[in-house]
Amino acid sequence: GVDASRDFLRAAQRGDLDKLKELSYRCEIQDWTVYRHGSSGDTALHVAAREGHLEIAKYLCNDWSYPAFKVDVTNKDMKRPLHDASQFAHCDIVEFLIGQGLYCLSLQSE
Repeated sequence: GVDASRDFLRAAQRGDLDKLKELSYRCEIQDWTVYRHGSSGDTALHVAAREGHLEIAKYLCNDWSYPAFKVDVTNKDMKRPLHDASQFAHCDIVEFLIGQGLYCLSLQSE
């Protein structure tokens, strides 16, 4: 529900890995990309990338079967987590996301 979504995104923002794992288990989350900020469409991975939480990014990318496209998930502005990590100069997350095999596409078509 709304509370679970809010709590999941807040835990990602705070870098609280234990809370994310607890919510995932308790709420039986199958696909974390359904939890998004209403206005921006940001997912937990967008938030973690922006805040510099590498362990959260690793958890979201490596410990889940779905969705297959998780590294390249987009928000309402078609931004990917890589864009957030780059904008805020979180080089460790940029390197991790690129290492996951994401598509390094620009926001604008050429």
